[in-house]
Amino acid sequence: MINDKLIICYEDRNKFIGKMREVYGERIARSWSRFLISEDSIEQITNYLIKRGINVEKIELNDIARFKSILKDNNKYLMWNISDGCDIYKGSYVPSLAKLLGFEFYGSETYAQYIAQDKSKFISICNKLNIPTPFSILYFHSTEEYLPYNPYLIFSEKDFLFVKPNIFDNNIGILCGAKTDLKNLKCIVEKIVKELRDNALIQEYIEGFDLRVCYIGTTREIDRDKIGILEVKKYYGEKQIDFINEFIADDVEYVIEKFTNNELIRKIKNDVVKISNFLNLKDYFAFDIRVNKDKYYFLELNTAPFIFNEFMEFYAKEYHNKDVEEVFYESIIKYFSG
Repeated sequence: MINDKLIICYEDRNKFIGKMREVYGERIARSWSRFLISEDSIEQITNYLIKRGINVEKIELNDIARFKSILKDNNKYLMWNISDGCDIYKGSYVPSLAKLLGFEFYGSETYAQYIAQDKSKFISICNKLNIPTPFSILYFHSTEEYLPYNPYLIFSEKDFLFVKPNIFDNNIGILCGAKTDLKNLKCIVEKIVKELRDNALIQEYIEGFDLRVCYIGTTREIDRDKIGILEVKKYYGEKQIDFINEFIADDVEYVIEKFTNNELIRKIKNDVVKISNFLNLKDYFAFDIRVNKDKYYFLELNTAPFIFNEFMEFYAKEYHNKDVEEVFYESIIKYFSG
């Protein structure tokens, strides 16, 4: 299909905050809003694509009237949910809407976006595909009992743990790579359950360093050579110290380098291709991985990583030798040519 127009579907941050503050309060509503792409970034990529000759229209996801009007014209649209997410977010439903209307969509399937947000389901799928992950337990949200079974029967007092919400914000519990133990486990789980009304994902803590796998595809099929594997070093500010009382991970600085362990690169790329084919990931996405010596562990999937962050910009330069806007243009233009 040769498309006439690209529709960039986005969720307005201020509208999102207004909706969420009534249920969760101002602080958490603003914390969650940062997972929606900023208006400045939307403007930047829109203007660049228009400059390169693509017919682009932006539609806010609450603009029902505009979506209804699409049904009445004869244009062939390519729809792109530039921010993803389900439950409290709306972006992940755009691919399903595109299919319903007979349009193509840019990005990943609705079910892939849902699995990316539900970390325990992502872990389960990795396990099914024999892709290594940390040992994980999901503690279900209960109004009467926060820990449905005794964690002391599973973990020992010597074990270090990684605790995070299963669906929502990652920067809670042990913040971005810190570690906790059984002594603090119940306090963190209760905080997740009470304040976020979410399940808590408890994982064994893996010592080591982090990788970010980035991908922007300029072809319809996954190109192994364009799977970028970046080594990420994090430096935290003072707000990271108290993981029980602090929710938001501010003051994080990253140092990014190209990962060079060829044997691990080969294995990781094999697993990226495997899970990408299974979930029909396409166009662009990212994975978070923890490495310990000669072993690696898949942690999370991001089906709509921010366009203009340090990871994607570094990746575009290293693996495409271009600015990130140009790489996205080349990725999108394949839907506008024969």
